[in-house]
Amino acid sequence: MKPREVQSYDALAEEIWKSAQALLGFNFVAQRQWYEQTFCLAALGDSLAVARNWDLSGLEAIEYALILRHSWFPDQIRQMTPRDKWLSLHEELAGLEMAYGAKQAWRDREATELDANDSPEDVWRVYARGYPVP
Repeated sequence: MKPREVQSYDALAEEIWKSAQALLGFNFVAQRQWYEQTFCLAALGDSLAVARNWDLSGLEAIEYALILRHSWFPDQIRQMTPRDKWLSLHEELAGLEMAYGAKQAWRDREATELDANDSPEDVWRVYARGYPVP
């Protein structure tokens, strides 16, 4: 699988942001959380596909990994939140490094660096209502 280029990670980020706005309306906190989690999950999906030599990318690789691991149907997986998908694949995703292009797109769009684990862990921490943990 050919890794995404920086430009396509930029395009991916824009596409995910537009989807968050359409899906979640005027709830800016929920939009932001869904966007960040989905972008990170897609980037980790790319890394997982490269590590496993799959001809998939992004969220398709995540869905495929969930099918293999849990024998869930695609429709069940698509109803899950990004956080639930990440949690269900925690062992598979632990230790994977996001591609340089994903980190660059994150830095350009968010004006922040990813942490030492190459995954912004705060993205995954939420209260039961879905609000980010302070």
